[in-house]
Amino acid sequence: MTAPIEDLNSAIAAVATGTARAAAALGQIEPDALARLSNYPLNPPFSNMSREDWLASVRLWLEMGPKLVKRLPKRNCPACGSALGRDLFQSYDGYTFCECNECFAWYVPKQITMELFEQFFDMCPEARQVAHKMLEGRLAVDSQQADRERIGAYLDELIILNGEGPRRFRYLDYGCGVGNSLIAALDRGMEPVGLESDGSALQLARSRRHNVRDISEPLPEGPFDFISFWESLEHMAEPLAVLQQCARLLRPRGLIAITVPNQDSPIVKLMRGDCPYVHGGANTPGHINLFGRNSMQRLLERAGLALLDSDVQYSNNPIDLFAYFFGRSRGVADMLNHEDKGIEIPRLGLQVLNSIWPSINLIERVLLTGPILRVTACRKDAAPLFHEGLSKIRERRREDITANARQLLGEHPQATAQLTPTGPAL
Repeated sequence: MTAPIEDLNSAIAAVATGTARAAAALGQIEPDALARLSNYPLNPPFSNMSREDWLASVRLWLEMGPKLVKRLPKRNCPACGSALGRDLFQSYDGYTFCECNECFAWYVPKQITMELFEQFFDMCPEARQVAHKMLEGRLAVDSQQADRERIGAYLDELIILNGEGPRRFRYLDYGCGVGNSLIAALDRGMEPVGLESDGSALQLARSRRHNVRDISEPLPEGPFDFISFWESLEHMAEPLAVLQQCARLLRPRGLIAITVPNQDSPIVKLMRGDCPYVHGGANTPGHINLFGRNSMQRLLERAGLALLDSDVQYSNNPIDLFAYFFGRSRGVADMLNHEDKGIEIPRLGLQVLNSIWPSINLIERVLLTGPILRVTACRKDAAPLFHEGLSKIRERRREDITANARQLLGEHPQATAQLTPTGPAL
């Protein structure tokens, strides 16, 4: 995504407005209200699992997993291939993360694959049971619906970007889990195929009669219109080889769509190994690759792909950031050490956060620092084919950002009048 100047200006104006409102609100708080505290519990990184199951999986892994990881062969940067890097921190589940000196991607410099966890599960059957239970959470009605809506919106945008008339698109989801993404594709009349490495997920997907293949089997025959990696590329030891394979399966107007945890997100940069979703894995390969937009572009280029578009989704949690930055919380470390009794936040602090964070969220969108990074790519020689589709997608996004800014600036008509979408891209 390129940030239009008017979008950036409107976002900055919205932040200023939110800050002014926060300052005005402070004068309305009763002096004794400043001493009142609100408890705020930390939550696990995945909405489909219970806090207890997640903690159990991490604790079981920490008993023997790090010793298994030490025996594994090393690997270079997954984005640019450089062997030069520096150690940064250890994640809460016992993995060393390093930073590439060339492209600045963060990654675990070990060959973490599903075979490691099969070995671990053989040594610890209880861990296998917990992992299977957490996967079953993806089959809950609310979880299925959330996946269908979110992934469905991604697929709708791919159809617009593709620009071809209505037809039965062929769709491949690499790392499809229990198959919720395939249902979203079927909802749109597509012909979906899934790939999965986790044996439990594969079993659950096939029990629902989805067309899902084991990742160790030969790839399905192309060509495909769309190939997706919905929060899966960050789990792969060799993402370059996978993307190179997929590039060969694309139609001339085929698209590859990727969502990953965003390395450029403030909560990742600040909390590092204490961030709930910075982890190498306790029951499957975890987030062993952390990409920002620039390192993702390097990876795609090496695979023979061109990055067409980028965007972010969701907002960083302001209370988690506030609590960690001001010493009210140690993140996941508190949960693992049984010290998580809730975070005490002064009511004054909550008032300020509630006033300014909607505006900050707008800045996150424009500067691509939201928690989920989403990119769309094609074969390098096909990039000119998508000019019209890209124009439609970016105009939609510009209107969305401008509408949000107008809402935040509703009490300031002079500022709102300056938000007409004109001007070049940054």
